[in-house]
Amino acid sequence: SSPQHALHVDRYRLILHALMSYYYRGSGSKASSQTVHKDYLTAIRDRL
Repeated sequence: SSPQHALHVDRYRLILHALMSYYYRGSGSKASSQTVHKDYLTAIRDRL
């Protein structure tokens, strides 16, 4: 796992966090947002 690889994952995390925050701001469902966010991160980690 190279530093560049970690940077790539961080970029994905930032983008996903922004998307999740934007999507769930309307519904105000924070717990749901965190669960979905975690699932996305897990999926990304599995794919890399």
